[in-house]
Amino acid sequence: WYYVISSVIPTIIVILVFAAILYHLLKARKVSRRSGGTVRWQGIATVTATATVFCIAAVPVTLSFFAATVVSSQSRGMLGKVGFVRSSFFITALNIMCNIYIYYLTIPSFRHFIKLKMSHLAERTLQFFLRSKERERDVVLTELEKWS
Repeated sequence: WYYVISSVIPTIIVILVFAAILYHLLKARKVSRRSGGTVRWQGIATVTATATVFCIAAVPVTLSFFAATVVSSQSRGMLGKVGFVRSSFFITALNIMCNIYIYYLTIPSFRHFIKLKMSHLAERTLQFFLRSKERERDVVLTELEKWS
């Protein structure tokens, strides 16, 4: 039962929370339309994409937990050798890594923030390498002066 509790219940909770958030976002959109305003689709798209990717990634883990409870201990060794359990946990880790890309694609302010931070990082990196090249050149010139 441990496997069922640790895999199925969190997935059900995520699906319920996803449905509740989506319901409230759609309700907010209707209220906004009635008042003449507009609601961007970015919130709905972000929640939908994140929850969908999570549910897809949770399926292999849930299946591996169910297989562990149903399959006998001798056959369970075969599941480990096939690598299904490892693959399912890799897919879950991939899900975590996908979130930043989902946010980047669906939220313009996040995309702007990332672009600013990346340009700042690129500028600092370039300054670092230019300074190190200058120091390297100064060392070479000093050595040449010693030999002259």
